[in-house]
Amino acid sequence: MKFLQGFLLVAFVTVSVGILSLVAFEKFRQEPLPVLGSVEPFKLLSADEVEFSSADLRGKVWIANFFFTSCPGICPLVMGKLMHLRRNFAPEQVEFVSISVDPKRDDPSKLRAYSDKILLDRSAWKLLTGSKEDVDDVTSNKFKFATFDDPGVHTDKVVLIDGELQIRGYYSGTSADDIKLKAPRI
Repeated sequence: MKFLQGFLLVAFVTVSVGILSLVAFEKFRQEPLPVLGSVEPFKLLSADEVEFSSADLRGKVWIANFFFTSCPGICPLVMGKLMHLRRNFAPEQVEFVSISVDPKRDDPSKLRAYSDKILLDRSAWKLLTGSKEDVDDVTSNKFKFATFDDPGVHTDKVVLIDGELQIRGYYSGTSADDIKLKAPRI
């Protein structure tokens, strides 16, 4: 009888620990990020004066933001946060893409000068420009942001995109913590 009671006690404890472990695992398991849309194909011009296509990013996780080189406001803060975030990932883990919303002034030579000024490694970070029409199309139709004639009016949001060119999140560019935690989940 004592053997049976001991056996039942051990079985009860074992089953209880198993159930508690399963509940804890489910609670802390990270859900995949939702798909919020897809980035349709686009082509722009890189700081190195090479055509750059969204197809170049297929198979890679990437983070996109919108800026302009003469921005006195939010851009330096966002770029600084993203540069800090960049250090958390190996170049093959996450690609960074910054698209100028002032294509009239930000030609490739201006983008190169800007990247040199802020010590940006262009092999690991793409700075893109294009015609006003192309940039507006990418901004509004591909990433769903409003466009304005005044480049000073633009978003501080950054976009997390997976290797299938699916948008997985929009985040504040002034706080890199959220995206740092979520990028590895895709």
